[in-house]
Amino acid sequence: MANDKYSSNVFMKFDNKNTLYSQISLKLQRCKNNKFTEHRWLLVIIFVGMLLHLGRYDWGTEVSQYSLRGFLCSAYFFSITIYSLFFLLRNIFQQKKYIWGLTLAFATLFSLPYRWLKLERFYYYRERSFFYDKNDFLSHWAQPWAEDLLIPKLSNPIPITNWLPGAWKNLNDMPREALFFIVLFAMGLLIFVICLKVNEKHPQNRVQSRRYIYLLFGLFLIILLQSYLHLSLRSPYVYITHFGRPPEQNQLYVNFLFPNYEGAVNADVIIFRALENHFMGMSDVTYTSDIRRAYPFYVSSQLSYFIGMYKSFLFLNIMLWFFSCLCAYLLGKIWWNQEVGGYMAFFVGCGPGFIMYVAQPMMYLSGFAAIVIIIYLFERLLIGTGFKNVSKPTMGNFLLFGCIVGLGSLVYDFFAWYVFFLLYGLFRRISLKGLMVSLGVGLSIYSGFLWIQTGVLHITLSTSNSGRINESIKNIISLVVQKRIGSIYTLTLNFFGTYLNQLTHVFFVVPVILALCGIFLIRNKPQIRKLSFLLLLPSLISFAFIYFGGTKFGSFLMSSFPRFNYSAYLGIYLLASGMLYEGRKYLSKKVWPWVGSLAIWIILVFVFVLSNIDAFGFLPQLYYHFYYTSGGYF
Repeated sequence: MANDKYSSNVFMKFDNKNTLYSQISLKLQRCKNNKFTEHRWLLVIIFVGMLLHLGRYDWGTEVSQYSLRGFLCSAYFFSITIYSLFFLLRNIFQQKKYIWGLTLAFATLFSLPYRWLKLERFYYYRERSFFYDKNDFLSHWAQPWAEDLLIPKLSNPIPITNWLPGAWKNLNDMPREALFFIVLFAMGLLIFVICLKVNEKHPQNRVQSRRYIYLLFGLFLIILLQSYLHLSLRSPYVYITHFGRPPEQNQLYVNFLFPNYEGAVNADVIIFRALENHFMGMSDVTYTSDIRRAYPFYVSSQLSYFIGMYKSFLFLNIMLWFFSCLCAYLLGKIWWNQEVGGYMAFFVGCGPGFIMYVAQPMMYLSGFAAIVIIIYLFERLLIGTGFKNVSKPTMGNFLLFGCIVGLGSLVYDFFAWYVFFLLYGLFRRISLKGLMVSLGVGLSIYSGFLWIQTGVLHITLSTSNSGRINESIKNIISLVVQKRIGSIYTLTLNFFGTYLNQLTHVFFVVPVILALCGIFLIRNKPQIRKLSFLLLLPSLISFAFIYFGGTKFGSFLMSSFPRFNYSAYLGIYLLASGMLYEGRKYLSKKVWPWVGSLAIWIILVFVFVLSNIDAFGFLPQLYYHFYYTSGGYF
């Protein structure tokens, strides 16, 4: 009897194990089936979307080559964008309805067949003249042109600056500007209310979450305000040329994108308008010097078809600026704490680099935003949260991050950040093999787009930028091979001082001083010290290359342009925020608790005022020297 009972127990345990194994196997099989189903339906969406792209273009004989160009380039970006978006949403949301709903919404917008749906009559530029005068473009201030009508050349007044409060009398920075900002404010307010309602359903950390929601909404309002303050002729990238010569000469290198001399932008816009048309299938010549930075114009072309280039880029720039603040907050919270994250978000929200380009239909703000957004996605997809959390990401995450890096590489010159991701990944003990896969995928996506231009469409790419790079490489090799010790010593002698000088130009001094002080306060935080160095390294590498290589832009040395070093903003703002946090704690302990908080508020208000005072005609040299280190008439 005992043996029978023992045997019965053994068999029961064995059956239980079999049942458990069966359940696990069944779940794994279901998981595999679900993944297969997800991939299958995603491929269907991408394939159908690519077919719908055919309905966007005119396939008549005369313009078929431009339609083919637009179709191939758009289909390439569409497939990578929707793939990356789907798996990114799957990483953010748990509910499938949000994942598939948002994926389908973006896929529909990005593949809308305008001509098949007879929507071409709403095409913004339909039967609107695009005016461009080569001689005026090459002169010191360019002939204005309009999207809505052709402005007669003889009636053009000399462009002048348009400071506040005088600009409030007419509100003529762009058509229906009040409505534009009211709509954006309403959108932000609606999302703000929804977030508060959702937060009330989750009692855990309700107070902390509510503060977080209020912080982000406040930053959104600050961004809207600053974007309005720097519209049209108050945009620093427009008015800096006014101060290149004596002010009485009224020099402005400017184009107007609307009638009545509204929507002023830097006259280089002709290059970027052609990049948008590259994806729209318009019969324009593409200026290929910036074709490797084409991704922002692919995205903007989805909106500008209906609302025009100025408003589409203004909307996208505001959104990217806000997401940059969000990612800066989350990174600061991960790396240090929530308070530091809040300071970092505020600094990004008042960042001179973002203010410089927010009202410009160009890719420069996208380039700045890509840095912090991609670094946050690196942290989320490949690491997790906190310095102590060493995760083991899946190969799928490495592939997804590679796609994101590839698209980021086609926003602006991003390759120095490959070094950051490699070193930071090793610092955080991420698989070297996985990192190489990610960076390899990113490089392949970048190269693939350029191959479509040269290998498929047989477009000859401009060598203006690659020529500068090759010349710099030759100059650096020459310094070493010819053993020009004296030149190397002289250049090295001034290198770090020049770099620090450039940083004070682009950050308006205050954050740099705070960052330098912050270095001494993080002696007991070796991880933050290493991270700060890594965040500054890409900017330092880029500056070293153009500095020792003697890279020239026309008659100017590119190392004399401070704007190229604003990419160090995340490292500077991390150190500056750490300084504010440690300083507040010290003052609160040594003096009175309110003294530390008051000091923080004074500094933050001063930074905000300093970043925006130019809109009232005061200290425009701040932004002039963001671009140029010297010169100017004020």
